[in-house]
Amino acid sequence: MKKNDNQGLMWVPYIMVEKSPNEPPDKEYEEFMTQYEEKHKCCPKCGSLKYSTTLMGYILNMDKKDEYKDKNDCTCLECGDNHIYHDRIEKSL
Repeated sequence: MKKNDNQGLMWVPYIMVEKSPNEPPDKEYEEFMTQYEEKHKCCPKCGSLKYSTTLMGYILNMDKKDEYKDKNDCTCLECGDNHIYHDRIEKSL
């Protein structure tokens, strides 16, 4: 951790939160993330499902779900396009 004396803030790169294995999953969160993944499934350039990505976690504010944006870097394994996960698109029918 680094302390920023000018603003009195702490930089914490990772925060670990323990959750009991007996604690039921948060259904609202799970439903939102399932829908989010469906809406951001394919490469915006070629429509491929194949990609590699970084794995940074982004906080979801359940009171402002419409503002959630997964900014992990993605590279399409078909066409090589570089984009963020949020820019991926729904699968065409």
